[in-house]
Amino acid sequence: GDGEEGRIRRGGSSRRLLAGAGVVAVAGLVGIAAGAAVPATSPRYVLRDVVIPPFDIREYASPLQGYRGYVRDDAQAPLFRVTGLPDGARVRLATMDAYSGTVYNVSDDGAGSSSAFTPVRGAMSPGAQGTPVTLRVEIDEFSGVWMPDAGAVASVEFDGERADDLRRAAHYNEATGTGVVTVGLQQGDAYTLETVLPTQPSDERLADAAFAPVKMPEQDGVPQELADIAAKAVAEATTPIEQARALESALADGGFFSHGLEGEALSRAGHGAARISALVGSDQMVGDDEQYAVAMALMAGQVGMPARVVMGFHPGEEGTPDGVFTATGDNLHAWVEIAFEGAGWIPFDPTPPEDKLPNDQTTKPRADPKPQVLQPPPPEQDPVDLPPTVSDDRESEDEKSTESGPLLAILAMGGGGLGVLALLAAPFVVIGAIKAARRRRRRAAGRGADRISGGWDELIDRATDLGTPVRPGATRLEDASVVDAEFAEPRVLTLAHRADAEVFGPAEPTEADVDEFWRQVDEIVAGMSTARSLWRRTRARLSLRSLRDTARGASARRRGRTDAARADASAGTEHA
Repeated sequence: GDGEEGRIRRGGSSRRLLAGAGVVAVAGLVGIAAGAAVPATSPRYVLRDVVIPPFDIREYASPLQGYRGYVRDDAQAPLFRVTGLPDGARVRLATMDAYSGTVYNVSDDGAGSSSAFTPVRGAMSPGAQGTPVTLRVEIDEFSGVWMPDAGAVASVEFDGERADDLRRAAHYNEATGTGVVTVGLQQGDAYTLETVLPTQPSDERLADAAFAPVKMPEQDGVPQELADIAAKAVAEATTPIEQARALESALADGGFFSHGLEGEALSRAGHGAARISALVGSDQMVGDDEQYAVAMALMAGQVGMPARVVMGFHPGEEGTPDGVFTATGDNLHAWVEIAFEGAGWIPFDPTPPEDKLPNDQTTKPRADPKPQVLQPPPPEQDPVDLPPTVSDDRESEDEKSTESGPLLAILAMGGGGLGVLALLAAPFVVIGAIKAARRRRRRAAGRGADRISGGWDELIDRATDLGTPVRPGATRLEDASVVDAEFAEPRVLTLAHRADAEVFGPAEPTEADVDEFWRQVDEIVAGMSTARSLWRRTRARLSLRSLRDTARGASARRRGRTDAARADASAGTEHA
């Protein structure tokens, strides 16, 4: 019947299932036996070990964002030494030709652009013309992926304990003369460059040279006023080289120099559109190489010149008398290169001299004070005979009443004034107390990871109150990129990586780890505050933005935890 047929079908299915299991078991035994027969020393080949992923320089932050950090923190630090550098030569760190309105960086247009890096090899830069030289570079306190070089490099020979690792990680861009080592350079690394230094033609030789037909990336976010300023600057120039020099002179002669460090005139770091607009739109232009180089390159692009920004080192007028150049933050510079037909890329220095300071004597002449004239003393007057005074009790009472009246009025006015001052100061006191309590709560959290996370939140909240457009709910690296672009503070990127490692790592951070993290947070916050004016710092103390963002972030975290709990409960119900 039907029951018997069902039993037959179930029996057939069981037999097929047992047969399949037997086949799998036999295959497993064969695999185990074959594995045991293979020698243990046989190499294991994996596709990822053979195929090298393409190198993308745009994964790294623009070095120009770290300009002010080098100047501030490494002014006298020996970053690296170059032996054999001729007088007048420049050491290149990176070339940037793409502007986003926030940062100048390498472009992504492929071959011929500043992003076209290839692994180092022999016989590079075959068409280079100039003077062949051999340079020896020894890394001291410098670190990072950018490889200092000069001229058009033909070959690179690394030495030292990491020579093989450096060689495999080295890339070079022949179009821009920029080198990169993806594993990063560190103290003790060294290499020898065979390179060709180009001959710099005089302006007389460039008198008939046109701008080279170089395809440049489209620039985004360029301040609108730069086109008019550039057009006026080159209006009377008749040749391309005169036009380029006119732009250079307009900035170098019309501006003032300041790094914005302690004791110097206010000069914000960064080179975003707002900073460049402030530079050219102020009554007096104040900045350093970072702002002036970017301003000239953008202005040049507005009038049809192929221009790019270079960051590097050069000794200046003192040269290298002993043939050894020591790079420090003090001789770090940014300049502009413009391409001319038959001459290549020519450097321009639009930054004013460092001794051209924006002080009262040079920018705001004091009005001549009129000489003071001594007035003759007043003539002597004969004493006036006064009637004798009469002692009277009522007079004494009147005098007491008269004397106490003004005193009471003064006390009343003083009390009212103090009340007004207290009322005005109340927002400062209340908001400051709330923020101080928030900081103490974060610093004293129970777990080390929570104290690390709280330190990062403190940094982002302070940046938010200073006007940085950080986005609630963003990752630490996303927030760090915004803060770095706003304040030119590359240390915040390193701190973001460290926060992620400490919070999500397998081990709990030690007390020393927490103390060091908060110390770095306080240093970065102090630098951010110094970069803002007194008025902006005052507004930041009264700002409620970080308090609102913190509340929104906490609400989002609560919703996330609730959703996760619901998901867990739902999953448990399904399994049940």
